[in-house]
Amino acid sequence: MSKLTVITTAEAQADISGIVEYIRTDNKKSAYEFAKNLKKIFIYLSEFPKMGRKRPEYTDEDVLFFTIKWGYTIVYNIQADKICILRVLSEYQDCSLLF
Repeated sequence: MSKLTVITTAEAQADISGIVEYIRTDNKKSAYEFAKNLKKIFIYLSEFPKMGRKRPEYTDEDVLFFTIKWGYTIVYNIQADKICILRVLSEYQDCSLLF
């Protein structure tokens, strides 16, 4: 499979902005590093789109969940030639309320 295009929803952009702002209040460099690493992870997912897993305890929608080491989960779906990042959530958020 070739590399897919990555798009993000408005909700995902808001999630990312909120996370970066939250980290920035404590450490500007860490906020920058988080944003930079998140972009790398999006590229990784575009190359290996099936790395995520379904979470039927949260939703029966056709979405995948990919947890990253900083306690965040990327929620996305695979469309014909692209990956759509739907949300970027903290491990403290109740995912069942979002779907």
